Formats: sequence, C-alpha cells, structure tokens
Amino acid sequence: MQQFIPFVINHWFLCALFIALVIILIWTETQGKVSGMQRVNPSATVNLINRENAVVIDIRDRDLYNKGHIAGAIHMTHEEVDFKDMNHYREKPLIIVCTAGVNAPKLAKQLKFKGLTKLYFLQGGMNAWTAASLPVVKK
Repeated sequence: MQQFIPFVINHWFLCALFIALVIILIWTETQGKVSGMQRVNPSATVNLINRENAVVIDIRDRDLYNKGHIAGAIHMTHEEVDFKDMNHYREKPLIIVCTAGVNAPKLAKQLKFKGLTKLYFLQGGMNAWTAASLPVVKK
C-alpha cells in the first residue's frame, strides 16, 4: 500500500486510462443484456442465417454498405426503422450489423417497441466479419 499511492500520483494518466478502459468494458458487456439483444460472433451469425433463416439488417451508412455487406443483408437506417412495417420480421431472428458492434444495440429499443423479440447483434460488427475472412457482397 505504501508504494500504491506514489505510483498513482506519478502515473496518474495511466491509472485514469485504466479506469476508463474498465468502465468501457463494463458498459460494452452490459449494453447487450440491458437492451434485450444477444451478441453473436461471426460464426454464430452464419449458423443463425443458415439454420433459422435469420434476417441481417445493416445499419451502416449507404457508402459503407455498398463497399461490402453480408449477402442478403437489408440496409436500413435508424430513421427507416421508425417508419418501416416490421411485422413480416416478427417471427424471424434479426441480426443487426454496424461497423464495430457499438451502434447495433442502440437499435434494440426501437425494434422491441415494434414487438420484435428475436434480436441479435454482430459482436465486432462488419470489422469482425471481415477479420474472420467471411465473404461480402459489394454494390
């Protein structure tokens, strides 16, 4: 304990950075649980698509979507979700995809309000998908 306080004083920036990273980690881990969405990795995403006919909704901007997206993915912004009739997706699993897996859980509130319950988000987003060397479709 005698060395801890001088260390914190001398390395306050590193300590603050460590605390910030821990807070971000906790926030990231709990966000999916709080929003009602489950995280899925790229291989689990492939399984959901192949075995349960999951629908992939890509919420990235149009340019990123056109540069490469999961085959069969539907491009939809947050605003479009508000106005679109989502009843035909009610019985299917929905996998929400963003760039890095951070924005997808935010969409859960809108989709839950529309009565959808089988909600997933791609952990790591399209970054994780491409890092796993899975195929993309370009428009």
